[in-house]
Amino acid sequence: MAGGYLGGGGHSYLSGIYGFAADNVLEWEIVTADGVVLSATVRVFPNEVTSNAAFSFSVSQAGGVEQYWNAVSAYHQQLKPLLDQGMVADYGFTNGTMVVNGVMAPGQTNDSLQSSLQPPFDALTAKSCSQLTAKSLGMKLA
Repeated sequence: MAGGYLGGGGHSYLSGIYGFAADNVLEWEIVTADGVVLSATVRVFPNEVTSNAAFSFSVSQAGGVEQYWNAVSAYHQQLKPLLDQGMVADYGFTNGTMVVNGVMAPGQTNDSLQSSLQPPFDALTAKSCSQLTAKSLGMKLA
């Protein structure tokens, strides 16, 4: 039995495209009694441009509780078209803050991701009475 990233499944943002890391193991040869993998043959994929965006907002940034929940709802409505383009999103929200840890866009540059995020940002701006803008969200691109 082997453990670690490969043996444990190997979950990532890109699992939907490339599968889990364990799905890409072609062969295990031997694992010593102390857990050292002596040989593992894995499938590899070519490097690909991938961009990621992160941002957050709070009730006070949205202009109030009603505007905050309207903005959270707008984000959810705008998420499906992004996912249909092959993007992946990781986010969470509470009664006071929404944090988008990442919208990852395989095959896209930072400029094309920023362009793809314009409709969701426009919806956030509209639902928050213009309180939430692309600038006020403090989006970070990587």
